[in-house]
Amino acid sequence: MLSPFNDIAPITMTSREIADLTGKQLSHVNRDIQSMLEEIYPDLDDNDIKGVFISRGYLNGRTVITNISLDREHVDCLLTGYSSVLRLKVVRRLHELEQKESTRLFDSKAEKFNMQMLFNEGCAKNPQSL
Repeated sequence: MLSPFNDIAPITMTSREIADLTGKQLSHVNRDIQSMLEEIYPDLDDNDIKGVFISRGYLNGRTVITNISLDREHVDCLLTGYSSVLRLKVVRRLHELEQKESTRLFDSKAEKFNMQMLFNEGCAKNPQSL
């Protein structure tokens, strides 16, 4: 979990969100991601790929992928295989996520600054409390 003192949270998107934005079936997006990962990392297990988290579940006695979270770099890579219209939808959503994160980061830094100012003010008024 992120504390207010961490600087940056990684921007991620899930395969479910990509499917919703592009109008593709979730199973097809998951298949596309798996194909991409196998091509990029032929010798790695999916659990060893930094920036990728794969959730699995069981359906009718089989293990199935329920969701995949990708970092920005892997989302960008996946999108290059999609149509321009679909790429733009996902790129716009990534920009929204980045804007939210930059706002959170700004608010966090402003809060840290305010706490430091209050601390300094308290120390100036009562130097024996140090």
